Amino acid sequence: MPRKQQLSAIKVKSIKAPGYYLDSDGLYLQVSSSGTKSWIYRFMLENRRRDMGLGSLDTLSLADARLQRNDQKKLVKQGIDPIA
Repeated sequence: MPRKQQLSAIKVKSIKAPGYYLDSDGLYLQVSSSGTKSWIYRFMLENRRRDMGLGSLDTLSLADARLQRNDQKKLVKQGIDPIA
């Protein structure tokens, strides 16, 4: 099975176009039309899609965003909504 494509720190800095860019396992880089970048964790719980903001790229590196996502993912696996 092919390995999932992940973002790199260099790629994150170079992205300029607005949109959502998947890293892996529900972690997205959100680029707004004004150019600000933030991290979003997208997950499903009770057949409902949830988007959780993790923080701005200015305060949260790619590595830190992945760690945050992993922490939240553990809660989701236990059936706990990390947003609540």
